[in-house]
Amino acid sequence: MTMATASPAVSAFRAFFESSVPDIDQWLCEGVELRPPTYDKSWQGKALVRRLLSFAALEFDGLHYTDTWEAAGRFVLRFEGTVGEKRISGVDIVQLDGAGHIEVIEIFARPPSAVLALRERMGVHVGRDPVAMRLMGLPNSQ
Repeated sequence: MTMATASPAVSAFRAFFESSVPDIDQWLCEGVELRPPTYDKSWQGKALVRRLLSFAALEFDGLHYTDTWEAAGRFVLRFEGTVGEKRISGVDIVQLDGAGHIEVIEIFARPPSAVLALRERMGVHVGRDPVAMRLMGLPNSQ
């Protein structure tokens, strides 16, 4: 793996979390897959993944990326930040398709207490969004 100058899609992904730049849609594949650290499954589809990324971006305070490495179309982005008062760190592994769009996002984070806090906060957002609930196959509680 080598230190990388990110592709346009990876640069947009970083900006989305570091400065709440909303323009991530054009960089996501229609069938993009999100593998979050908070569930034992992955989520697929541009409409759902866009929503989940937006919810996560709202919950991070001062998230910043410290390093980026690239190998064979996969980028590893190391991050640090806070969720509420809990420090969190981890890596986002972003895999691009042949056209340079984001195909897979896999997230590893720690400590577990911060990951659980993020999961709880994400659950609130999902519970308020009937489209996200439908796309996740959850019953609508309203």
